[in-house]
Amino acid sequence: RAPLLLLGTLTAVILLCAAMDALKVGFNAHGLDKVFSGVAVLCLIAAVLEPITHCIQKTAQAILQGSQFMNGFIPVFCGILTAGGQPVSAGVYHLLLFGTSQVVGQTASQILVPLIGIFLAFCFTAAIAPELHLDQIGKTVKKFVNWALGLLLTVYVGLLGVQSMVAVSADTVTVKTAKFVTSSFVPVIGSALSDALVTAQSCLKLLKTSVGVYGILIAAFTFLPLLAEIICWYLTMQAASLIGQLVGTGTLSKVLEATSSALGLLMSITLLFGLLFIISTTVMLVVGMGG
Repeated sequence: RAPLLLLGTLTAVILLCAAMDALKVGFNAHGLDKVFSGVAVLCLIAAVLEPITHCIQKTAQAILQGSQFMNGFIPVFCGILTAGGQPVSAGVYHLLLFGTSQVVGQTASQILVPLIGIFLAFCFTAAIAPELHLDQIGKTVKKFVNWALGLLLTVYVGLLGVQSMVAVSADTVTVKTAKFVTSSFVPVIGSALSDALVTAQSCLKLLKTSVGVYGILIAAFTFLPLLAEIICWYLTMQAASLIGQLVGTGTLSKVLEATSSALGLLMSITLLFGLLFIISTTVMLVVGMGG
């Protein structure tokens, strides 16, 4: 309900500003253009500041909670992978996901999320004082955030794909070697132990699947509600910006477009960190099926 209420508030502010802008012609008040524009922008900022700040805070908190969950989940999942005959995959998963989760988590929560607030500050100030040309600095900050997100995702996916293929081959050799050693060097019951090893490995794969699915569900329930909330606010800002463009309030439309851009960046960061954990765990579940 809150996004709809905000949309009504923004629509009322936009229509009121458009009406006052039309009335000032009759009062010959052209000298007050700058004052009127500043007051209109401040009214709009006052309406959008609370929800956008709330989304920024919740995004940083969700990333922190996701990192804390990974700190407990990764050792458990890696232990099951190792016991199930995938020690190399477990090492790759532990080093890659644990390292990148901390790097990406710290980068997102300590650098990228605050930069979104800085981007908004420059855009809001540029709308109030356009002669300072601070909107260009805001665009530069936005480009940097987009570039950092693309770089983190590209490097991570590349490392995960290459190391997963290498780990699968190494794990296959390890399992076959263990079966051969057990069958050849253990007298009398060597073949039976080799068959038991296969059975135990199948049971551990089932346990690995259950634990992996549990981790994926936790990640989904951590980030999906936040993502849905951000999308609702994003659509609200887009609708309000469209209304502003229709009635001809260019400055107010720019403020709303900047706010929707900030929400789009928050959406990208949330998706990046959530998919980082989900994709990694899914890959480890899939690569072990053919072991």
